[in-house]
Amino acid sequence: MIQDKLLENKSPEKECKEQNQGTLKVRFAPSPTGYLHVGGARTALFNYLYARKNGGALLLRIEDTDLKREIEGSINRIIEDMQWLGLKWDEGPIRQTGRLDIYRKYANALEDKGLTYPCYCTPEELKTNREKMMEAGTTPHYNGACRDLTPQQREQKSAEGRKPCIRFRMPDKSVVVKDLIRGDVVFEKDFVDDFIIMKSDNTPSYNFAVVVDDHEMGVTLVMRGEEHLVNTPRQISLYEALEFSMPQFAHISMILSPDRKKMSKRHGTVAVDIFRKEGYLPSALINYISLLGWSPPDNREFFTLDEMVEAFSLDRIAKNPAVYDIEKLRWMNSQYIKEMDNEKLLDMLIPFMKDAGFVDDDKTPENRDKLLLIVDALKSRLVLLSDIKEEASIFFDDNLELDEGAKESLEWDTTPAVFKAFLEVLDEYDAITSENSREFVKKIQKKSMTKGKKLYMPLRVGITGKGHGPEMVAVLTILSIEQMKKRLKSIIEICK
Repeated sequence: MIQDKLLENKSPEKECKEQNQGTLKVRFAPSPTGYLHVGGARTALFNYLYARKNGGALLLRIEDTDLKREIEGSINRIIEDMQWLGLKWDEGPIRQTGRLDIYRKYANALEDKGLTYPCYCTPEELKTNREKMMEAGTTPHYNGACRDLTPQQREQKSAEGRKPCIRFRMPDKSVVVKDLIRGDVVFEKDFVDDFIIMKSDNTPSYNFAVVVDDHEMGVTLVMRGEEHLVNTPRQISLYEALEFSMPQFAHISMILSPDRKKMSKRHGTVAVDIFRKEGYLPSALINYISLLGWSPPDNREFFTLDEMVEAFSLDRIAKNPAVYDIEKLRWMNSQYIKEMDNEKLLDMLIPFMKDAGFVDDDKTPENRDKLLLIVDALKSRLVLLSDIKEEASIFFDDNLELDEGAKESLEWDTTPAVFKAFLEVLDEYDAITSENSREFVKKIQKKSMTKGKKLYMPLRVGITGKGHGPEMVAVLTILSIEQMKKRLKSIIEICK
């Protein structure tokens, strides 16, 4: 199918538009069984970009019929994460648990056509059957034990107290999935066995509910992870049996860890809410996720969300798995921080600074002015917003702790003279500013008769306790004269 398109000079977008005639609708349909992870966020993003690029609508549907696996609070977290990422939907959120009568109606319609049957097999019997097939080297599948039961046999099963599920009779033919990313994918007739559409508790299975919902909600393109490709033959068969219009399908490649294995928590942060708590910017995370499996036409790396919309197309989505690289994401986040306006960056840093105990009120003008100076001094050193807790401590904590770089400079013969001159010159000033800082340092240099590293390292260590840090002029101008005197005296005491 993809080859035919290329010969006709038709992109997947054009093919999709022609079929849908301007009524494009996509959906993001997470299950509330945990957090919104990188893969789910990318699926949401690609659907959002495609809808916005092509004048369509994005539906948010919560697939919550598996009540046993639902985690309390996860629906709200998913919604909050979507909002934080800036991915706005046009319809929803709609919960499947509010639509149970609709699923039963369509299940009855299939029963009336003779396309379903009750299955009384217990979980234990199904497990035993699977184990026997595996021992025999056969792919586990449902063996059709209840497919042709007589009415009397069904009555007997019911009398035993067995509550049946409802299975769909798969047609005896192969199924072709026409995928906008992967081309035609053929599933032979024996690949899919008779599958459950209604569970014994009278709730729908995943494969049945999504078909009914996508039809009733007018979804025209189903774009999702490639792990769902194996479900598509079942869903196509249901579309045909119910005489529904068929949506188009596009299955996105998997995201693998750097060791090319399936992503998991052991590979580091993968949950959007954890990214947020660790101090990633939503703009950086969205930008990075967009590049997992999608290649921009001009090989750019940095995009705003609006720029992604303009550049996005299905024909630039790779079939091969994408590799998740946390170090690349961290680097990208640092670049976004460096380029951010100081006022906006401060607002994002305040919660982390409050959490560290550095501030309790950032609203007074003089306090905010100081905080803006700190942000300007440190922004090039931040990888995550949470790094401010460590980096900004030199401006708030007068109880200095010496690092290894600092201890080295305390052993130099010239350091006591630098400290002495530092204290004496401090008495000559009410404050150090960007205008007088050069003169200030020159006076210390002259008094101590020291220059270069032997001068600047003790200056830094004397008021921060650190061998490295932000520009020295920034430190001198942010700290008060009294702060510097107090710290320098405590360091001198340590040296005695």
